[in-house]
Amino acid sequence: MKSLTVLDRLPYRILCWEQVARKHYYKYFGKCKDKRLSSHIPLSFSLKERLKSVIPDPDELLIENEESKKIIASADKTLAGIYNLLGSGDVTINPIRWNYDFVSQYEWKNQYYNDYDQINIASSSDVKKPRELSRSHHMLHCGIAYRITKERKYADLIIDQILDWNQHNPLMYSINWGCPMDVAIRAINWIWALRLISDYERVLEYDNLFSNLLYKHGWFIYRNLEKSLYNNQNHYLSDVLGLVFIGVLFKDQDREAKQWYEEGRRETYKELRYEILPSGVSYEKSTGYNRLVLEIFLHTLWLLEHNGEVLPLDIKQRMRNMFDFILHTIQPDGNTPIIGDQDNGRILPFGTETVTDYRYLMSIAAMLYHSSNYISSSNCYNIYCALLLK
Repeated sequence: MKSLTVLDRLPYRILCWEQVARKHYYKYFGKCKDKRLSSHIPLSFSLKERLKSVIPDPDELLIENEESKKIIASADKTLAGIYNLLGSGDVTINPIRWNYDFVSQYEWKNQYYNDYDQINIASSSDVKKPRELSRSHHMLHCGIAYRITKERKYADLIIDQILDWNQHNPLMYSINWGCPMDVAIRAINWIWALRLISDYERVLEYDNLFSNLLYKHGWFIYRNLEKSLYNNQNHYLSDVLGLVFIGVLFKDQDREAKQWYEEGRRETYKELRYEILPSGVSYEKSTGYNRLVLEIFLHTLWLLEHNGEVLPLDIKQRMRNMFDFILHTIQPDGNTPIIGDQDNGRILPFGTETVTDYRYLMSIAAMLYHSSNYISSSNCYNIYCALLLK
Protein backbone atom coordinates (compact mmCIF):
# COMPACT_ATOMS: atom_id res chain seq x y z
CA MET A 1 0.00 0.00 0.00
CA LYS A 2 1.40 3.42 -0.91
CA SER A 3 2.36 5.58 2.06
CA LEU A 4 1.10 9.12 2.51
CA THR A 5 3.41 12.11 2.90
CA VAL A 6 4.57 13.42 6.28
CA LEU A 7 2.23 16.39 5.85
CA ASP A 8 -0.69 14.04 5.29
CA ARG A 9 0.03 12.26 8.57
CA LEU A 10 -0.15 15.40 10.72
CA PRO A 11 -3.00 15.17 13.24
CA TYR A 12 -5.74 17.75 12.94
CA ARG A 13 -4.90 19.31 16.34
CA ILE A 14 -2.06 21.44 15.01
CA LEU A 15 -0.73 24.96 15.36
CA CYS A 16 -2.10 27.80 13.22
CA TRP A 17 1.06 28.13 11.15
CA GLU A 18 0.90 24.45 10.27
CA GLN A 19 -2.73 24.87 9.19
CA VAL A 20 -1.77 27.75 6.94
CA ALA A 21 1.11 25.73 5.49
CA ARG A 22 -1.19 22.81 4.76
CA LYS A 23 -3.76 25.01 3.01
CA HIS A 24 -1.08 26.50 0.76
CA TYR A 25 0.43 23.08 0.15
CA TYR A 26 -2.85 21.58 -1.00
CA LYS A 27 -3.72 24.65 -3.03
CA TYR A 28 -0.66 24.27 -5.22
CA PHE A 29 -0.34 20.49 -5.13
CA GLY A 30 -4.01 19.52 -4.82
CA LYS A 31 -4.27 17.93 -8.25
CA CYS A 32 -1.20 15.81 -7.54
CA LYS A 33 -2.79 14.79 -4.25
CA ASP A 34 -5.99 13.84 -6.07
CA LYS A 35 -4.05 11.49 -8.34
CA ARG A 36 -2.08 10.04 -5.42
CA LEU A 37 -5.20 9.27 -3.40
CA SER A 38 -6.83 7.74 -6.47
CA SER A 39 -4.28 4.95 -6.36
CA HIS A 40 -4.20 4.62 -2.57
CA ILE A 41 -6.93 2.00 -2.06
CA PRO A 42 -5.50 -1.57 -2.10
CA LEU A 43 -6.65 -3.72 -5.00
CA SER A 44 -7.93 -6.36 -2.60
CA PHE A 45 -10.50 -3.94 -1.19
CA SER A 46 -14.11 -4.52 -2.26
CA LEU A 47 -16.52 -1.71 -1.45
CA LYS A 48 -19.50 -3.87 -2.36
CA GLU A 49 -18.54 -6.54 0.17
CA ARG A 50 -17.62 -4.01 2.86
CA LEU A 51 -20.99 -2.28 2.46
CA LYS A 52 -22.71 -5.59 3.08
CA SER A 53 -20.69 -6.19 6.23
CA VAL A 54 -21.20 -2.78 7.82
CA ILE A 55 -24.90 -2.27 6.94
CA PRO A 56 -27.42 -5.13 7.30
CA ASP A 57 -29.41 -6.42 4.35
CA PRO A 58 -32.72 -4.49 4.17
CA ASP A 59 -34.46 -6.76 1.63
CA GLU A 60 -36.69 -8.80 3.88
CA LEU A 61 -38.33 -5.80 5.54
CA LEU A 62 -38.85 -3.52 2.55
CA ILE A 63 -42.40 -4.10 1.31
CA GLU A 64 -44.83 -2.15 -0.79
CA ASN A 65 -47.26 -0.17 1.39
CA GLU A 66 -48.60 3.38 1.54
CA GLU A 67 -45.31 4.79 2.80
CA SER A 68 -43.23 2.98 0.20
CA LYS A 69 -45.59 4.20 -2.55
CA LYS A 70 -44.85 7.78 -1.51
CA ILE A 71 -41.12 7.04 -1.53
CA ILE A 72 -41.36 5.53 -5.04
CA ALA A 73 -43.33 8.60 -6.20
CA SER A 74 -40.55 10.79 -4.78
CA ALA A 75 -37.95 8.70 -6.65
CA ASP A 76 -39.95 9.12 -9.86
CA LYS A 77 -39.79 12.89 -9.41
CA THR A 78 -36.02 12.64 -9.13
CA LEU A 79 -35.94 10.62 -12.34
CA ALA A 80 -37.82 13.50 -13.99
CA GLY A 81 -35.26 15.99 -12.67
CA ILE A 82 -37.60 17.52 -10.09
CA TYR A 83 -36.17 18.47 -6.69
CA ASN A 84 -37.38 20.22 -3.54
CA LEU A 85 -34.45 21.94 -1.86
CA LEU A 86 -34.66 23.93 1.37
CA GLY A 87 -38.39 24.50 1.02
CA SER A 88 -38.18 25.64 -2.59
CA GLY A 89 -41.12 23.52 -3.71
CA ASP A 90 -40.77 21.40 -6.84
CA VAL A 91 -38.00 22.78 -9.05
CA THR A 92 -36.78 21.23 -12.30
CA ILE A 93 -32.99 20.85 -12.53
CA ASN A 94 -32.44 18.81 -15.66
CA PRO A 95 -29.68 18.27 -16.58
CA ILE A 96 -28.35 18.42 -13.04
CA ARG A 97 -25.88 21.22 -12.24
CA TRP A 98 -23.93 20.61 -9.06
CA ASN A 99 -22.45 24.09 -8.63
CA TYR A 100 -25.55 26.09 -9.54
CA ASP A 101 -27.98 28.19 -7.49
CA PHE A 102 -31.29 27.79 -9.31
CA VAL A 103 -32.81 30.83 -7.54
CA SER A 104 -30.20 33.46 -8.38
CA GLN A 105 -29.05 31.50 -11.47
CA TYR A 106 -25.47 31.92 -10.30
CA GLU A 107 -22.95 29.17 -10.99
CA TRP A 108 -19.68 28.82 -9.11
CA LYS A 109 -16.56 28.08 -11.10
CA ASN A 110 -14.21 25.40 -9.86
CA GLN A 111 -11.41 26.76 -7.70
CA TYR A 112 -9.59 25.86 -4.50
CA TYR A 113 -12.16 25.42 -1.73
CA ASN A 114 -10.55 27.95 0.65
CA ASP A 115 -10.51 30.64 -2.04
CA TYR A 116 -14.30 30.96 -2.27
CA ASP A 117 -16.06 33.95 -0.80
CA GLN A 118 -18.53 31.89 1.21
CA ILE A 119 -20.69 34.82 2.32
CA ASN A 120 -20.99 37.62 -0.21
CA ILE A 121 -23.69 40.12 0.77
CA ALA A 122 -23.27 41.90 -2.57
CA SER A 123 -24.59 38.80 -4.33
CA SER A 124 -28.02 37.19 -4.16
CA SER A 125 -26.51 33.72 -4.55
CA ASP A 126 -26.69 31.13 -1.77
CA VAL A 127 -24.06 28.40 -1.45
CA LYS A 128 -26.53 26.24 0.48
CA LYS A 129 -28.50 25.54 -2.71
CA PRO A 130 -25.80 23.52 -4.54
CA ARG A 131 -24.56 22.02 -1.29
CA GLU A 132 -28.02 20.79 -0.35
CA LEU A 133 -28.36 19.14 -3.75
CA SER A 134 -24.91 17.59 -3.35
CA ARG A 135 -25.90 16.12 0.01
CA SER A 136 -27.76 13.63 -2.21
CA HIS A 137 -30.71 12.94 0.08
CA HIS A 138 -32.78 12.22 -3.02
CA MET A 139 -30.65 9.15 -3.76
CA LEU A 140 -32.04 7.40 -0.68
CA HIS A 141 -35.55 7.26 -2.14
CA CYS A 142 -34.13 6.00 -5.42
CA GLY A 143 -32.25 3.27 -3.55
CA ILE A 144 -35.36 2.22 -1.62
CA ALA A 145 -37.43 2.30 -4.81
CA TYR A 146 -34.90 -0.01 -6.46
CA ARG A 147 -35.00 -2.42 -3.52
CA ILE A 148 -38.78 -2.64 -3.67
CA THR A 149 -39.36 -2.66 -7.43
CA LYS A 150 -36.01 -4.01 -8.72
CA GLU A 151 -36.27 -1.52 -11.58
CA ARG A 152 -32.80 -0.62 -12.83
CA LYS A 153 -33.64 2.97 -13.65
CA TYR A 154 -33.45 3.93 -9.96
CA ALA A 155 -30.05 2.31 -9.45
CA ASP A 156 -28.76 3.78 -12.71
CA LEU A 157 -29.66 7.28 -11.53
CA ILE A 158 -27.63 6.85 -8.34
CA ILE A 159 -24.59 5.54 -10.19
CA ASP A 160 -24.77 8.09 -13.01
CA GLN A 161 -25.16 11.02 -10.62
CA ILE A 162 -22.21 9.98 -8.44
CA LEU A 163 -20.07 9.60 -11.57
CA ASP A 164 -21.24 13.00 -12.82
CA TRP A 165 -20.61 14.64 -9.44
CA ASN A 166 -17.09 13.22 -9.39
CA GLN A 167 -16.40 14.64 -12.85
CA HIS A 168 -17.54 18.16 -11.96
CA ASN A 169 -16.20 18.36 -8.40
CA PRO A 170 -12.53 17.37 -8.24
CA LEU A 171 -11.05 16.95 -4.78
CA MET A 172 -10.84 20.37 -3.00
CA TYR A 173 -11.77 22.24 -6.20
CA SER A 174 -15.46 23.16 -6.13
CA ILE A 175 -17.97 24.99 -3.95
CA ASN A 176 -19.16 21.60 -2.73
CA TRP A 177 -15.90 21.06 -0.82
CA GLY A 178 -16.29 24.34 1.08
CA CYS A 179 -18.14 22.94 4.11
CA PRO A 180 -16.89 19.70 5.74
CA MET A 181 -20.34 19.08 7.25
CA ASP A 182 -21.83 18.83 3.76
CA VAL A 183 -18.93 16.62 2.66
CA ALA A 184 -19.68 14.22 5.52
CA ILE A 185 -23.46 14.13 4.95
CA ARG A 186 -22.91 13.55 1.22
CA ALA A 187 -20.60 10.60 1.89
CA ILE A 188 -23.04 9.04 4.37
CA ASN A 189 -25.95 9.30 1.93
CA TRP A 190 -23.80 7.80 -0.84
CA ILE A 191 -22.81 4.90 1.42
CA TRP A 192 -26.44 4.11 2.19
CA ALA A 193 -27.59 4.64 -1.42
CA LEU A 194 -24.88 2.31 -2.71
CA ARG A 195 -25.75 -0.26 -0.06
CA LEU A 196 -29.37 -0.21 -1.16
CA ILE A 197 -28.36 -0.98 -4.75
CA SER A 198 -25.35 -3.17 -3.91
CA ASP A 199 -26.80 -6.22 -5.70
CA TYR A 200 -26.90 -4.31 -9.01
CA GLU A 201 -24.12 -5.38 -11.37
CA ARG A 202 -23.03 -1.83 -12.27
CA VAL A 203 -21.97 -1.18 -8.65
CA LEU A 204 -19.20 -3.74 -9.04
CA GLU A 205 -18.19 -2.15 -12.35
CA TYR A 206 -17.33 1.12 -10.55
CA ASP A 207 -16.33 -0.45 -7.25
CA ASN A 208 -12.80 0.98 -7.23
CA LEU A 209 -13.90 4.46 -8.32
CA PHE A 210 -16.56 4.66 -5.60
CA SER A 211 -14.04 3.39 -3.04
CA ASN A 212 -11.53 6.06 -3.98
CA LEU A 213 -14.17 8.78 -3.97
CA LEU A 214 -15.39 7.86 -0.48
CA TYR A 215 -11.81 7.60 0.78
CA LYS A 216 -11.13 11.12 -0.49
CA HIS A 217 -14.13 12.35 1.47
CA GLY A 218 -12.73 10.82 4.67
CA TRP A 219 -9.26 12.19 3.94
CA PHE A 220 -10.72 15.68 3.44
CA ILE A 221 -12.97 15.65 6.52
CA TYR A 222 -10.12 14.56 8.79
CA ARG A 223 -8.05 17.57 7.70
CA ASN A 224 -10.86 20.10 7.92
CA LEU A 225 -12.73 19.25 11.13
CA GLU A 226 -14.95 22.14 12.23
CA LYS A 227 -13.79 21.98 15.82
CA SER A 228 -14.12 24.90 18.22
CA LEU A 229 -11.91 25.75 21.17
CA TYR A 230 -15.06 26.26 23.24
CA ASN A 231 -18.43 24.79 22.23
CA ASN A 232 -18.74 22.46 19.26
CA GLN A 233 -21.97 22.40 17.27
CA ASN A 234 -23.81 20.24 14.76
CA HIS A 235 -21.21 20.96 12.06
CA TYR A 236 -18.49 19.25 14.05
CA LEU A 237 -20.81 16.40 15.04
CA SER A 238 -21.57 15.79 11.35
CA ASP A 239 -17.83 15.72 10.62
CA VAL A 240 -17.35 13.11 13.34
CA LEU A 241 -20.25 11.06 11.97
CA GLY A 242 -18.55 11.12 8.57
CA LEU A 243 -15.30 9.86 10.10
CA VAL A 244 -17.09 6.92 11.70
CA PHE A 245 -19.04 5.95 8.57
CA ILE A 246 -16.10 6.20 6.18
CA GLY A 247 -13.62 4.92 8.74
CA VAL A 248 -15.55 1.71 9.37
CA LEU A 249 -15.41 0.92 5.64
CA PHE A 250 -11.64 1.20 5.33
CA LYS A 251 -10.19 0.68 8.82
CA ASP A 252 -9.29 -2.98 8.29
CA GLN A 253 -7.25 -2.14 5.17
CA ASP A 254 -5.85 1.32 5.90
CA ARG A 255 -3.97 2.67 8.92
CA GLU A 256 -5.16 6.26 8.56
CA ALA A 257 -8.80 5.20 8.13
CA LYS A 258 -8.51 3.37 11.43
CA GLN A 259 -7.50 6.70 12.98
CA TRP A 260 -10.65 8.29 11.48
CA TYR A 261 -12.80 5.60 13.04
CA GLU A 262 -11.14 5.73 16.46
CA GLU A 263 -11.20 9.53 16.55
CA GLY A 264 -14.84 9.55 15.50
CA ARG A 265 -15.80 7.02 18.17
CA ARG A 266 -14.02 8.90 20.97
CA GLU A 267 -15.38 12.28 19.93
CA THR A 268 -18.93 10.93 19.66
CA TYR A 269 -18.89 9.80 23.28
CA LYS A 270 -17.24 13.01 24.45
CA GLU A 271 -19.58 15.35 22.60
CA LEU A 272 -22.72 13.44 23.60
CA ARG A 273 -21.72 13.81 27.24
CA TYR A 274 -20.82 17.47 26.79
CA GLU A 275 -23.41 18.84 24.37
CA ILE A 276 -26.57 17.09 25.55
CA LEU A 277 -28.07 18.40 28.77
CA PRO A 278 -29.45 15.93 31.34
CA SER A 279 -32.95 16.94 30.16
CA GLY A 280 -32.12 15.41 26.79
CA VAL A 281 -31.94 18.61 24.76
CA SER A 282 -28.95 19.93 22.83
CA TYR A 283 -27.31 22.97 24.39
CA GLU A 284 -28.15 24.91 21.19
CA LYS A 285 -31.76 24.89 22.48
CA SER A 286 -33.42 24.73 19.08
CA THR A 287 -36.03 22.09 18.28
CA GLY A 288 -34.79 21.89 14.69
CA TYR A 289 -31.13 21.49 15.56
CA ASN A 290 -32.04 19.22 18.45
CA ARG A 291 -33.61 16.80 15.96
CA LEU A 292 -30.55 17.07 13.71
CA VAL A 293 -28.19 16.35 16.62
CA LEU A 294 -30.36 13.41 17.71
CA GLU A 295 -30.15 11.97 14.19
CA ILE A 296 -26.37 12.41 14.17
CA PHE A 297 -25.88 10.57 17.46
CA LEU A 298 -28.50 7.94 16.57
CA HIS A 299 -26.82 6.98 13.29
CA THR A 300 -23.32 7.10 14.78
CA LEU A 301 -24.18 4.88 17.74
CA TRP A 302 -26.22 2.57 15.51
CA LEU A 303 -23.20 1.98 13.25
CA LEU A 304 -20.80 1.58 16.18
CA GLU A 305 -23.03 -0.97 17.90
CA HIS A 306 -23.72 -2.84 14.66
CA ASN A 307 -19.96 -3.18 14.21
CA GLY A 308 -19.27 -4.67 17.61
CA GLU A 309 -18.80 -1.67 19.89
CA VAL A 310 -20.21 -1.99 23.41
CA LEU A 311 -21.80 1.36 24.20
CA PRO A 312 -21.23 2.84 27.69
CA LEU A 313 -24.34 2.83 29.88
CA ASP A 314 -24.32 6.60 30.37
CA ILE A 315 -24.23 7.08 26.59
CA LYS A 316 -27.30 4.88 26.20
CA GLN A 317 -29.11 6.79 28.93
CA ARG A 318 -28.27 10.19 27.45
CA MET A 319 -29.62 9.03 24.10
CA ARG A 320 -32.84 7.87 25.72
CA ASN A 321 -33.14 11.27 27.40
CA MET A 322 -33.05 12.83 23.93
CA PHE A 323 -35.94 10.68 22.77
CA ASP A 324 -37.83 11.51 25.97
CA PHE A 325 -37.42 15.21 25.27
CA ILE A 326 -38.98 14.73 21.83
CA LEU A 327 -41.79 12.72 23.43
CA HIS A 328 -42.66 15.58 25.78
CA THR A 329 -42.50 18.32 23.14
CA ILE A 330 -44.32 16.62 20.27
CA GLN A 331 -47.87 17.85 19.65
CA PRO A 332 -50.99 15.64 19.27
CA ASP A 333 -50.82 15.96 15.47
CA GLY A 334 -47.24 14.65 15.44
CA ASN A 335 -45.58 17.99 14.76
CA THR A 336 -43.02 19.68 16.96
CA PRO A 337 -43.16 23.45 17.55
CA ILE A 338 -40.41 25.49 15.93
CA ILE A 339 -38.32 27.01 18.71
CA GLY A 340 -35.05 28.74 17.97
CA ASP A 341 -32.97 28.68 14.81
CA GLN A 342 -33.17 25.87 12.25
CA ASP A 343 -32.39 25.11 8.60
CA ASN A 344 -34.38 21.86 8.21
CA GLY A 345 -31.12 19.91 8.21
CA ARG A 346 -31.31 16.10 8.12
CA ILE A 347 -28.82 13.25 7.99
CA LEU A 348 -30.57 10.27 6.37
CA PRO A 349 -34.18 11.21 5.50
CA PHE A 350 -35.42 7.78 4.45
CA GLY A 351 -39.10 8.75 4.75
CA THR A 352 -41.38 11.40 3.27
CA GLU A 353 -42.40 13.10 6.52
CA THR A 354 -42.80 16.88 6.68
CA VAL A 355 -40.13 19.07 8.24
CA THR A 356 -41.78 19.31 11.67
CA ASP A 357 -43.18 15.77 11.84
CA TYR A 358 -41.04 13.94 14.40
CA ARG A 359 -43.25 10.86 14.84
CA TYR A 360 -40.74 8.64 13.04
CA LEU A 361 -38.37 9.22 15.96
CA MET A 362 -40.98 7.93 18.39
CA SER A 363 -41.37 4.79 16.27
CA ILE A 364 -37.62 4.24 16.49
CA ALA A 365 -37.66 4.83 20.25
CA ALA A 366 -40.54 2.37 20.77
CA MET A 367 -38.56 -0.42 19.10
CA LEU A 368 -35.16 0.64 20.38
CA TYR A 369 -36.18 0.61 24.04
CA HIS A 370 -39.04 -1.91 23.82
CA SER A 371 -41.30 0.63 25.48
CA SER A 372 -44.94 1.43 24.79
CA ASN A 373 -44.51 4.98 26.13
CA TYR A 374 -43.59 6.23 22.69
CA ILE A 375 -46.24 4.43 20.65
CA SER A 376 -49.06 6.95 21.04
CA SER A 377 -46.84 9.68 19.59
CA SER A 378 -45.38 7.51 16.80
CA ASN A 379 -46.49 6.74 13.26
CA CYS A 380 -46.11 3.00 13.90
CA TYR A 381 -43.69 0.77 11.99
CA ASN A 382 -42.02 2.80 9.27
CA ILE A 383 -39.12 2.84 6.83
CA TYR A 384 -36.67 3.91 9.56
CA CYS A 385 -37.60 0.90 11.68
CA ALA A 386 -37.24 -1.38 8.65
CA LEU A 387 -33.75 -0.13 7.77
CA LEU A 388 -32.24 0.51 11.19
CA LEU A 389 -33.90 -1.83 13.69
CA LYS A 390 -33.64 -5.46 12.61
